[in-house]
Amino acid sequence: MKKNLILLCSLLTGLTLQPIQTNAQTVTNDQKLFYPYSFAPSEGLVNKTEKEHRQEICLNGYWDFQPVSLPKEYKQGKGVAPQLSLPKDGNGWSKTRIKIPSPWNINSFGYRDLEGPDHRNYPSYPKEWEQVKMAWMKKNITIPANWTGQQIKLYFEAVAGYSEIYINQEKVGENFDLFLPFSVDITDKVTPGETVEILVGVRSQSLFEDNSTIGRRIVPGGSMWGYHINGIWQDVYLLALPKVHIEDVYIKPLVAKNTLEIEVTLQNKTDRKADIQLQGNVREWINCAGTDINSAPVPAWTLGTEALQVAPFKVTVAPNASQKVTYKSPSMKTYWNTGLPNNRICMPCYFP
Repeated sequence: MKKNLILLCSLLTGLTLQPIQTNAQTVTNDQKLFYPYSFAPSEGLVNKTEKEHRQEICLNGYWDFQPVSLPKEYKQGKGVAPQLSLPKDGNGWSKTRIKIPSPWNINSFGYRDLEGPDHRNYPSYPKEWEQVKMAWMKKNITIPANWTGQQIKLYFEAVAGYSEIYINQEKVGENFDLFLPFSVDITDKVTPGETVEILVGVRSQSLFEDNSTIGRRIVPGGSMWGYHINGIWQDVYLLALPKVHIEDVYIKPLVAKNTLEIEVTLQNKTDRKADIQLQGNVREWINCAGTDINSAPVPAWTLGTEALQVAPFKVTVAPNASQKVTYKSPSMKTYWNTGLPNNRICMPCYFP
């Protein structure tokens, strides 16, 4: 099997358009305040250079929520968390649906009873959710019919706690963290064109704490926020990728050596070896967004002139395997500096 993979390296620069003056507030007769622009605009997980070869569905929005009570015999601080039983059917699900992404206990963080900062951002959430330590979240999604022959992944930007992932009542993965992203390959568990049930169970990291050790925490939180929150608190996506694709890119600008090192992880999810030609280039990333508070966050950019070429080289990846390859450019022509704070290097990757 022969595949040509193009690796596109973009050099981000600090070019911007002139600011556009906007009025962010509109007040109606009933004194409700409306924001007429996109709130927290985002490009998504797949940027526009990749969309021809990778597809995504954002699963943010309303999910069903079912809190789970702690067993009476559970004792905090013993280092052993209670088991999370599968959710109950029928009336076990809350009448209030959770808005993903958000921790289910977010309203209790930094609570100051109006005498200081607090995070009561979701007034619809029941007060009792603030004390919940284990819960299930559920959403049904239809897999697009045109995703046949693709690798399909469930991707989480971050889940706070010990998470267990089920597809149609079958466990497909688990993860224990607070801040880092993870994904689960569900290709063999779904059929394009059909609807599946996604279940995510989460146990708070506090349930695993062991007070008999020096430093009872077992996962690095780094902040009060990290140790407090529970649940899916960052974006969730369904991804479709070619069976042979670039899985990851790690860029190392070795300034002292005047070298740009690019480490690429290739994935082959087929039953045959894949002979791949990897190539690409480094180009300017030109920011076309405005500079005022409403237009600056809007994803608006284009690619500019070429700064560096990545010479083609061939790689063979074994069946159902991944492989890392490293490319070194002997010359770096443009550097990040404090005068252009938006300069950085990124690597959107796509297939021809």
